[in-house]
Amino acid sequence: MKKLTIISAALALGFVSSVFCAKIAEPETVPAASFNGAEKTVFLDTSALSKRFDGNVRFVSGIEEEQGFVVRYYDAAKKDWIVFGSANLKFFADTSFVKSRGHLGKRRWVAVTPESANPYKCSIDAFHNDLYIYVFPTKAVVDPTIKAKATIIDPSKHAGKFDDNVTIVNNTQTFNEKFTVYGFDDKDGDWSKIGSVKFEALKEERTVNTPYDDVSIFKWFAIVPTIGKNYTYTTSASHHDLVITVKE
Repeated sequence: MKKLTIISAALALGFVSSVFCAKIAEPETVPAASFNGAEKTVFLDTSALSKRFDGNVRFVSGIEEEQGFVVRYYDAAKKDWIVFGSANLKFFADTSFVKSRGHLGKRRWVAVTPESANPYKCSIDAFHNDLYIYVFPTKAVVDPTIKAKATIIDPSKHAGKFDDNVTIVNNTQTFNEKFTVYGFDDKDGDWSKIGSVKFEALKEERTVNTPYDDVSIFKWFAIVPTIGKNYTYTTSASHHDLVITVKE
């Protein structure tokens, strides 16, 4: 899997997305927007993308809640924002194609407006001629009680490189246990949820379903069991994945 290059987004309320920024879109360069919900809209500059996109538009969820989004593009000739279509994300790591009557084409500016009052961060990339829009919370808040029972993993301490997914191996006698993995650069700062797995059988191996195409962007990881039982964890790298083995 190719390493994902994420492009920054500028919010109408003055916020500039800092999620894996490759190019900062200057707020003053964004075309004026007066449509309903412009104050909570994310404006995406597609000119920073090096890959083509003239097919579909797909959303990828990095949020827990169900949320609908309206997508617009800026028509330079009409000097107006035109509604392109809508998408609905139902759960974390969900994907959804934008329902529209055509293709987006080569539009520089794309606007993403959530149906709720909550603002979000967005980032973009292009794969196989499709435009991917990744949605994340503006602040990755993790309950202190979760942090308290988490085991911190430093991937630099194991041999091998990884630039793809996280795979968890259940080397215990326990099943029906759920593990959630977080990634972060500051242990005392915000933790971003990478995803969860639930083991339904003994000696099972599962890949974490995640909105992140490249988990190596994080300096540290944390793994948290749902039950709260004490486990030990070992890490390795295999087939470009970070492998976490759970032991009792």
